[in-house]
Amino acid sequence: MQKRNSVLTLFMVLSVFSCSLDYQEIAGSGELSEKIPEAVLHDFIHRAVKDTKLVFSLEAEEAQLFQTQKKTLLTKVRFREYDDNGEMGVEGRANSAVYFTDTENAEIYGAIYFRSTAEETTLYASTLFWDKANRVLKSDGEQPVRIEKDDGAYLSGSGFSVDARRKALHYTRGVFGKYIHEDDE
Repeated sequence: MQKRNSVLTLFMVLSVFSCSLDYQEIAGSGELSEKIPEAVLHDFIHRAVKDTKLVFSLEAEEAQLFQTQKKTLLTKVRFREYDDNGEMGVEGRANSAVYFTDTENAEIYGAIYFRSTAEETTLYASTLFWDKANRVLKSDGEQPVRIEKDDGAYLSGSGFSVDARRKALHYTRGVFGKYIHEDDE
């Protein structure tokens, strides 16, 4: 029995010493830092306030911060935008998002839902990209995006993009829908 314990102890000691504790090679390559976030936040909440009024709220089940890559990975994302009266004007959610801190661009993925109370409009998509500099929201080109109005009108198709500056909506293919004229109601 004692011989067996000695062999087991020797095996454990050899196992420990055979492991390398020198991570300089990996750390120097940047491989480790690109895959491991500098911080992981659970039940993440970000609120923007202007003149003592809440203007924006972002919540995520988890936020992984990659500061060297200037991006944040968010899971189970929810957001709300508020108008000057403090009323919620826009709300949305998605399974995940990547937010680029240097450009304020975003990639949004999975079960995307945006709702504008003022526009009486709801948008559904699976993948969207936000380009802040050009103020353009677009799909990946292949996936359909559906927009529904509260009056029953809707529009769906692929190759979706919205230019927020020009307030222009564009689809490139597979477009179909239903338009409700005010006289038809």
